[in-house]
Amino acid sequence: AAAAGSDLRAWEARWEARSADLALVEWRDAVAMNRALGRLSTLLEHPAHRGRLVSHAQQRRLPSASYLGHNLYADTLRSFESLAAAAREAEAAASPAELAFLAGWAERGAPQVVVSYVSGATPTLAHELCHARYALLPPYRGAVD
Repeated sequence: AAAAGSDLRAWEARWEARSADLALVEWRDAVAMNRALGRLSTLLEHPAHRGRLVSHAQQRRLPSASYLGHNLYADTLRSFESLAAAAREAEAAASPAELAFLAGWAERGAPQVVVSYVSGATPTLAHELCHARYALLPPYRGAVD
């Protein structure tokens, strides 16, 4: 499947719907992936910034700027959209890469969980899929908890 929008080169990603609730996004490289998803991961899970939208400059200094994979949830994506739309500073507004990812998510029916990973990062993909299992499968979540 092609990436969202018409410019695959800008995206460098391939979407695959695993179910109505789960999409996988394979990225050619970590730089493009983290440019699109780093701030979303920070919003979701960074201990000091959880629930807050950081600027692009702040994001470049955070660990999620160099991840090999991300697990994201519909609630986080919607929260990011709202926060970015309300941002007063240009440095906090959604970037073209972030907007393209959000458009791709919406075009694919807004699945509950999106797992993104860099091509070839198989251990990272396995790790991120555990997050998806936890979110989507109550028996797995019960066993883990």
